[in-house]
Amino acid sequence: MKKPILSIVGPNAALCLPVHRRNAELAGRLAIELGYRVMTGGEKGVMESAFVGARKAAKYSSGDTLAISPKDAGADKDCLADIVIHTGLGYARNYIMAHGDVILAIGGGAGTLSEIAMAWGQGRPIIAFAGAGWSGKLAGSALDGRRKDKIIRVTNAKELAAQLRRFARP
Repeated sequence: MKKPILSIVGPNAALCLPVHRRNAELAGRLAIELGYRVMTGGEKGVMESAFVGARKAAKYSSGDTLAISPKDAGADKDCLADIVIHTGLGYARNYIMAHGDVILAIGGGAGTLSEIAMAWGQGRPIIAFAGAGWSGKLAGSALDGRRKDKIIRVTNAKELAAQLRRFARP
């Protein structure tokens, strides 16, 4: 059975706050427990924290974590993902990140904003943690009139789990 992919987007280490790391670790663990695979951009900050959480999940198995690295092959040997795809695309790799089955935004700067916007345009469900960064600014909002829904705002583990269950495949 194919597992849905949760793309977790958020800041790298330079912009990542401790609350972002905690939320990313929580999200990674919850996603695996609920039957998702976790995909991130493969860097430090939110992305690495999501993989730490995923590996702590009781249901974790090899192959459950995927990194879409903006770097060339071999540039990020310490990435915690089971599968690392080196794109060499820089931030253009954000287009790939916007194609998870569900997108979860945590904090974020301009890179995260671009991932949210591309996911919106692709019609992907987007969940965003309230708080600092673009996720908090856009949580509960519509980016434009092309969709009838809004970016789903969550503030805690219970709300996140409920939304992930909502989009999980049976």
